[in-house]
Amino acid sequence: MIGSCVPTTITSSCVYPLQLANPNPRTYIGSGKVAEIKSAVHALDVETVIFDDELSAGQLRNLEKAFGGDVRVCDRTALILLDIFNQRAATHEASLQWQPLEQH
Repeated sequence: MIGSCVPTTITSSCVYPLQLANPNPRTYIGSGKVAEIKSAVHALDVETVIFDDELSAGQLRNLEKAFGGDVRVCDRTALILLDIFNQRAATHEASLQWQPLEQH
């Protein structure tokens, strides 16, 4: 399921709820859904696509290639880790270290 789990620093453009019996091993979602999301990404100038599930490194890489440009793909695990880093960035130095992680 492509999720709507969105921290306050991210604005949701659109949500595509899915129930997959057998996720695609290359991209998690099928080629039709990849094309549909790619179209929305470019029409809405989306920077990040978030999947509310755990993706493999290969799936993340394949989706980023498929969406093209500088579109970042995050799964639930990456989003949770980024949120933890953000919450614990209590000092100015920690905040400076957090910013590049957030923009990756």
